[in-house]
Amino acid sequence: MEAATGDAGRYALLIGNQSYRQQPLSNPHADVDQLAAVLLDEKFSVIACKDIDRLGFEQALINFTHRTSTSKLPSNKKAALVYFSGHGLGGTENGGAGSADNFLLPVDADLSYAATASDDQLEDHAISLAWVSEALRAGSVGDVDTAMFIVDSCRARAESASADKGLIRMNWPDGDGRIFLYATDYGQTTPDNGIFAATLADQIRRKGHILQGDYLLIETAKEVYRSTQGEQNPQVEGQYRRQFWFDYDKWKTALQFD
Repeated sequence: MEAATGDAGRYALLIGNQSYRQQPLSNPHADVDQLAAVLLDEKFSVIACKDIDRLGFEQALINFTHRTSTSKLPSNKKAALVYFSGHGLGGTENGGAGSADNFLLPVDADLSYAATASDDQLEDHAISLAWVSEALRAGSVGDVDTAMFIVDSCRARAESASADKGLIRMNWPDGDGRIFLYATDYGQTTPDNGIFAATLADQIRRKGHILQGDYLLIETAKEVYRSTQGEQNPQVEGQYRRQFWFDYDKWKTALQFD
């Protein structure tokens, strides 16, 4: 699905993969639908994809970065949001800024193989979150100054690889315009319950005009933690370079003083 509201400088790519051949999920399609609705209300141009294989995943990212990069707006007037709901795996932590990676699994992935694969092997079967985030950086192919990556995904790796490892901290330097929100704590698995996406959509709808974007993401994490009684503990990593508001009117006003 593609839905555009003109070029307001706000772009969202939403991916919901649930029909895996192994360990299918129940909520990613509904997660995407509810987030698409609330983001369209705030004048995001939305590309929404469901059950895409690796080739489709790559094509969706190419289409998305083409849309952001061909805008006539300068990078400091553009914001991008990438949301993924589906199976994901943490890579190996090597230390240092930008050295870690997470992997998002297309719907045709062999989950048994992926759970035991090395990072190098995963790059041939999954989508690197580091690659996605780098592609949207200002001055890169996507060329946006503010980029959000929301990962509603987590699955422990097998004992023969990195034992019990879900998604990991990416170690991006603060203040480079990229911010990550993970549906639960590093190294933990996320229940397939739809609570995270529903909470995020509700926070944008009710508080998008009250809280700046980074505070809204933090408030989303806190609310998920409270509503699950601590069983799900979302994490926020990174920092915006400039003000961002999910509320379109607030954001438009902030841009006038940028």
